[in-house]
Amino acid sequence: GNYAPDTSCFGVGVCAAGNAASSCSGGVETACRTGLPTGEDDDCDGEDDDCDGVADDGFVGVATSCGVGACAASGVTTCENGVPGDSCEAGVPAASDATCDGIDDDCDGVADDDYVGVATSCGQGVCAASGVTTCSGGVEGDSCEEGLPTGEDDDCDGEHDDCDGIADDGFV
Repeated sequence: GNYAPDTSCFGVGVCAAGNAASSCSGGVETACRTGLPTGEDDDCDGEDDDCDGVADDGFVGVATSCGVGACAASGVTTCENGVPGDSCEAGVPAASDATCDGIDDDCDGVADDDYVGVATSCGQGVCAASGVTTCSGGVEGDSCEEGLPTGEDDDCDGEHDDCDGIADDGFV
């Protein structure tokens, strides 16, 4: 005879490697055999591991994050044609992080690290002092602490001894 092997059971994907057509030998037919799946098809390898005709169809993306400070973003793992990827795209850093706002604007991992303090002054008369602005935890402060009065302003020395802004106002 003219025996025609049966190939109707042939699998796809990785199952194609184990396919075997039916055969006839000595009047005994061996049935068509398909290969076996090798997995759940949840990896991103471009193979049809579960033999359903679609590669990587069980792949499930997981949440990802990237960037720091103001550049922080979120995304998800992806699988395109057997190539793993990540949809996360970090933001663009600012040129400087000089504002005292507690935000890492230049995305270098340190908030407000480009902040530059400005000279300040406080108090009047003998209580006058100088300081500088500071930045801590996104809150701007001032290191200036005015001095203490040296006494009553009742002598005629031209100083604001009681720090009220009027020299010798207690002089009689």
